[in-house]
Amino acid sequence: MFKADAIKHYSVALAGRRRRDKDMAVTNIANALSVTTKAVSKWGKIIPEGSAEKLYRLTFKAIPLHPEHYTKKEKLEKIELKRVFRRIR
Repeated sequence: MFKADAIKHYSVALAGRRRRDKDMAVTNIANALSVTTKAVSKWGKIIPEGSAEKLYRLTFKAIPLHPEHYTKKEKLEKIELKRVFRRIR
């Protein structure tokens, strides 16, 4: 699930407030997941798997969940990249 999709979904209700839509959307996402806004802000482009699944269920599948972002192959590649970077240091 892309963070931008979640922000877009939670910004729709705030259409009247143009200036701080993103901040309010992040706050609404954090409240929905019972986490801090700081935790939501630290996410990259892709929302962590557990949080993505919760948002998918909470929004009644309104935000698309992309299971290909969470495959074991990609997780193994990330682990391998971390090992390579550790060796380089």
